[in-house]
Amino acid sequence: MAAAAVAPVQSDVKLFNRWTFDDVQDNANDLDPKVKKYLRGDGANLEKLKDKKLKGQLADREQLYGKSAKAAAQVEKWLMPCEEGYLEADGLEKTWNIRQDNILGEVDILSSRKPFDLVLPELGPYTVDFASSGRYMVVAGRKGHVALIDMMNMDLIKEFQVCLL
Repeated sequence: MAAAAVAPVQSDVKLFNRWTFDDVQDNANDLDPKVKKYLRGDGANLEKLKDKKLKGQLADREQLYGKSAKAAAQVEKWLMPCEEGYLEADGLEKTWNIRQDNILGEVDILSSRKPFDLVLPELGPYTVDFASSGRYMVVAGRKGHVALIDMMNMDLIKEFQVCLL
């Protein structure tokens, strides 16, 4: 009985957990302004060098710098938000009159799981700012009240009263 030869199966499946420089190059058209932000200045002038080994090493290094700048621009495109969200009222409706219950029905599922109510009646009005990751929130009142809150756990990290001497 002869064994049948099995041909290897060709697969067109692309691995999604790794990306290469070629993937970054495909999107280079819309990244060019952002790539310039990550470049390390003007490249070395290789034409004046006479040492072939040094010239080759510097050429490789400059190519690596270009690849890393393009990769950093691609990561910025993936991770950094393009624009901030905002609330737009219809007609004569006022934004302060819109309740969180109304907003929860209009946002995505992940955002609708995170509503919170913050009541700070005494030392306001308050200014609120978030860390770039969205993990921490700082609340500062006009009368000196400052609080740092972990938004993942909704835990108060630090709270203090600032006063002028």
